[in-house]
Amino acid sequence: MKSSSLNYGLIAGAALTLLYVILYLVDATLLNSFTLGLIILLGLIILGFVSTAKAKAINGGYLTFKEAFTAYFIPVAIGLLIPTLFLYVLFNFVDPETAEFLKQEGIAQAEDLMRNFGAPESEIEKALEDAQNQNQNSLGSTLTRYAFILIFLSVIGLIAALTMKKKKED
Repeated sequence: MKSSSLNYGLIAGAALTLLYVILYLVDATLLNSFTLGLIILLGLIILGFVSTAKAKAINGGYLTFKEAFTAYFIPVAIGLLIPTLFLYVLFNFVDPETAEFLKQEGIAQAEDLMRNFGAPESEIEKALEDAQNQNQNSLGSTLTRYAFILIFLSVIGLIAALTMKKKKED
């Protein structure tokens, strides 16, 4: 079961990394897309459920809660880690200029969003100043973002494990 989950994670990580490479080469601004981020999260959730269902099938239709959660967590964690590491290397060592460009694009989008929601000018200025001073591609920021996304996906994984577990009848 763990081998199957590991394979799903490696395949997902490779696929997401390839997607990021393609987007980077075609139009790097797509990497800032909120919609793309949601689609990737949804894909990782589906991957977790598929991996759990596969583990259940491998185990003859039975899984403990721990086995179900493990089958969900492993591919999601690996599938998220590989492209996260790729983007860290890309934006810190290969092409920091694009990282700065994407940061400025993101700040402009945030400013537009805040203005559209009628945020006070002082609040907008403070938020923009904070964003300018933050290095969103530092190792700390990257690991924090990875951890928060993984925690969110793990909560969904707990729900998946609850729905997919099935004990053997004595």
